[in-house]
Amino acid sequence: ISNAPGATINLTVNGQVTDLAYGGAATFDNAGQLNVSAGPNGAIIPDTFINTGTVSVNSGTLNLKNGGENSTTIYVAPNATLQFSGVPNSPFNCDSGSFLNCLGNLVFSEGTVNLAGTVSVAGTNTISGATVNVTGYYPITTPLVIGCGTLNFNGTGALTPSMLTMSCGWLTNSVPMVVSGQLNWSGGAIQGVVQFNGGTISYGPTATFLEGGELINTGILGWTNTYILD
Repeated sequence: ISNAPGATINLTVNGQVTDLAYGGAATFDNAGQLNVSAGPNGAIIPDTFINTGTVSVNSGTLNLKNGGENSTTIYVAPNATLQFSGVPNSPFNCDSGSFLNCLGNLVFSEGTVNLAGTVSVAGTNTISGATVNVTGYYPITTPLVIGCGTLNFNGTGALTPSMLTMSCGWLTNSVPMVVSGQLNWSGGAIQGVVQFNGGTISYGPTATFLEGGELINTGILGWTNTYILD
């Protein structure tokens, strides 16, 4: 499928998951305008997605499921969601000139995503199973949720989430993270400096590891039923 420069595709999905192509190794090339309005179950692009045009996720969830590349802009409206759920050996690369402009939520659930461009998220940043490598400008100022995923932050921008919730996975940050609200940590490995304003450390699905990192508590911290391995 190829959407030519100057062309527009309006993808409307009402209460169902839509696959845009079936069978074989396929590519969806968007050089024009792709508008997505999705219902409760979202819209899935199961092909390798190459974006040199503009994508607007106006409602619901757009799930990019098989890797690809973004060199321009993907816009996500308030209350909408952009999701990356790639497969092994099919990374999704956001180039240095790209822009993920998320007024809604950004979810990384599978695969590998390399963020070399600019990312802005007004909703929640969720890493639930993917490996996310940040080398570009990605100020994280809203809630950050890490559950059995990996965040390797070697980029720029304020690393000041309003809350950090971590139940599994890995957090590696080359610059200190200053959480303005609480840390709720029930599993996974922290490999950088994290300052937070109280919260909880508790028993969860995996052990809690402090691997060369540092925790700095500035509030009231409840620590129950677990221990930290280092």
